[in-house]
Amino acid sequence: MNGNISDFKIAEHLLKLICSAHNVKFIDLPIKIEPENISESFLNGDLYVGETKNLPHTIYKIIINYVKNADKILKVQLFDDKESYDNFSITLSTFLRGLIEDPFGLYENDYELSLQKLYQRPLIWIIMKDIICPIYDVSLKNINVVTGNTPYIDVSKFYEENELKSENYEFIFINEPISSIEKNVFMLIEAIKAHNLCPYTVINNILSSDLRDKLEGILLISLSSKDKVDEFFCVLTSILNIKYLDDEEENLNVKEAQAGGAEHSTSWWYLGLIEQQLENVRGSDWSTHFELEPEIQELWEKVEKIKKEREKRGNKDGIPFNVLLRLKTDQTVGYQPDHSKTLQELLSSQRIW
Repeated sequence: MNGNISDFKIAEHLLKLICSAHNVKFIDLPIKIEPENISESFLNGDLYVGETKNLPHTIYKIIINYVKNADKILKVQLFDDKESYDNFSITLSTFLRGLIEDPFGLYENDYELSLQKLYQRPLIWIIMKDIICPIYDVSLKNINVVTGNTPYIDVSKFYEENELKSENYEFIFINEPISSIEKNVFMLIEAIKAHNLCPYTVINNILSSDLRDKLEGILLISLSSKDKVDEFFCVLTSILNIKYLDDEEENLNVKEAQAGGAEHSTSWWYLGLIEQQLENVRGSDWSTHFELEPEIQELWEKVEKIKKEREKRGNKDGIPFNVLLRLKTDQTVGYQPDHSKTLQELLSSQRIW
């Protein structure tokens, strides 16, 4: 199967980063994926890849062959010596190996072609159903999903009806051995295309609005890890070339008034005034106890005195509640009770309900 480098989004993205680091413009090339061995990797404007085992292997050979022939393609030499090139190739192969759920090919024969529906991919289905389709007023399509394992198709790709001669229905193809996060990212992009929408516009609008929080919530429930959510956004925005800042990076860019290093700044949140005010009351605070203890002790002394007087008169049932209430009236500052009124009437003005 032949195509262009841009048909393999990870290879395209990494090559663009390499070209940008060397201040040259990335040039998209046709690629020839031939089953037989070939001696030339770049010939007549075509990049030859040759036979590969899986998709990461294909991506690796595309990038390596492009870098090897950079002097012919870009008119520049990307690596000055063999050591830097070897370090790059090792780093690249390690990264691409991490894209495979089964890096050693132990279960390679288990990935046979199978036909599913979009609803069987719950994360993508929920995002399309609850966020994207409603805001763009498009009908949700339960499109066919074909899963398999091939080194000659990108992580995921949407095929229109009759685009392939062997299939007369539209479907999304998924390279099943790829790790779940990258697989979900690419499938979301292709699902958006399947609904005749632009992935760049849709995702950029979501990330720049309040819908980003809803999307993050769905991802967090599905992926069960904030790190995996961050990885999802990182891959998504990198593939679509969208500038995206998470909450922590955005907070670093917030400018606070009067916090510009002034010697006598009135920004109390900047100077930590609250922390200074709280410092002297951290831990056990006995000030309230010591302040109220004299009044409490005075009250109990009166209670004991009344109790002893009642016991002398033969009343051993304790002190009536109304007597205890009258004891407290003496401690009420500026309050002169009206003894002509009942206790219930006097209390009614003090209630807050």
